[in-house]
Amino acid sequence: MQRQFAQMVGINRTYLIDVEHGRRNIAFDNMMKIAGGFDMTLSELVYDIEYQDISK
Repeated sequence: MQRQFAQMVGINRTYLIDVEHGRRNIAFDNMMKIAGGFDMTLSELVYDIEYQDISK
């Protein structure tokens, strides 16, 4: 599933894994690709992340 998502959004799978594990910082353009892959705007994606962190 992760491989298909990485291919769909045009991001190297290894890079995506490294970002998920905090080993690499993500570039803005790649954040836009990921948001698009989830059919979201970047602001929607970031809002959801911030909201989840606050609710913990």
